[in-house]
Amino acid sequence: LDKHPLVRAALESSGLGTPLNPARLDEGIVRLGGPLGRVITQALSRAAREWLPNTAGLAYRSRLDDEEWCWAIWDYTDVQIRTERLDPAHRHHRRAVQHAAQLLEITTPPEWR
Repeated sequence: LDKHPLVRAALESSGLGTPLNPARLDEGIVRLGGPLGRVITQALSRAAREWLPNTAGLAYRSRLDDEEWCWAIWDYTDVQIRTERLDPAHRHHRRAVQHAAQLLEITTPPEWR
């Protein structure tokens, strides 16, 4: 995707590279925050959608937390929802409940700590 015209234009306008050493798409650039990073990731998602038309979306790690997955799903994607009972023995469930409790400023039962 580094060669896609939208990605190249975003990288060239970013000021991250030089004419002799142009910026290349890598994990550090993809994880940039703020308006600069947003322009690059938007170009990247458009390029992926154009060059990979059979793809339903993108899964990627959060730039703020490697443990958290984020999803960009194209508007035409058929999404099926699966539910499961929360289990304090499941570390992802426990982390999600702890995070929600922290945001809501509530105390969790001992098995969720």
